[in-house]
Amino acid sequence: MNRRNSTPSPRRTAACLLLAAAGILMFLPACDRAEREPSPPVLEPDVRGGDGLHESEEMARILELQLRRDGPGLAEALEDPAPEVRARAAFALASVQDEGARQALERRLDDPEPRVRRDVVFALGQLPLESSEPLLLELFRTEEDPGVRERVLEALGKGGGPEAARALVELEPEEDRLAAARALAISRRALALST
Repeated sequence: MNRRNSTPSPRRTAACLLLAAAGILMFLPACDRAEREPSPPVLEPDVRGGDGLHESEEMARILELQLRRDGPGLAEALEDPAPEVRARAAFALASVQDEGARQALERRLDDPEPRVRRDVVFALGQLPLESSEPLLLELFRTEEDPGVRERVLEALGKGGGPEAARALVELEPEEDRLAAARALAISRRALALST
């Protein structure tokens, strides 16, 4: 009779703990919210609106670069004076997933426009995080825009390492929207660790 080792691996134990933490984190805000009066307004999901993609020559150029999967051309567009062009270039880089654009994206993490930072974080989250992880953790600590912070949580959940997993458990976002994003990120990390 074959008996499997009944001691779970450290990786499996960590995954189970993260899943349990995610479940608790999703339950607690609901309990707290039930005690408050009046109920807070429901936040609309962060949906990308129209940014004139087909209305300007510059935006058409970004779309063409994206279709050609031209990472260097899109990385160059991150320096455009128009924030809508920089944001669209970062968003396009998320689908192109060009590792060579990592440094150009990282330089834009302090862009003055939140929509640019949000799309830059989204693009970085599509790459293996590696060197970007400490930058994203620092950005979460200093960023004020909830949309950007939500994207950071999403990126860390998709591809963060052990440091990101620890940070996700320790973070305590005040907004319900960020608490849900945090719980989802912890769940994603747990699933990644369990496979």
